Amino acid sequence: MAWAMQKKSPKKKAFEPPPAYVFGMGKDFYKTREWREVRYKALVKFGKKCQCCGETGGYIHVDHIQPRSKKPELELNIENLQVLCEACNIGKSNKDTTDWR
Repeated sequence: MAWAMQKKSPKKKAFEPPPAYVFGMGKDFYKTREWREVRYKALVKFGKKCQCCGETGGYIHVDHIQPRSKKPELELNIENLQVLCEACNIGKSNKDTTDWR
């Protein structure tokens, strides 16, 4: 009877390699190896601090200064990236192009 009450371990997901990068791809862009590498470089370069308000806690986003929707050719350019907290990034949306660096 005790064996029936034991918790089952969750099933492990099969490894899925990141999608291949294709210029102008949709939301899967954020899963690509290329994006993850340039995102990491931006975090190393600028640190884990919002460049707009100075927040250091909570979720930190790497933001495209010129939005991908308007300038897709800059989506992997580290000079087009800045570190923002979640509140500042969501508030900025893709309407503002202020460079807070």
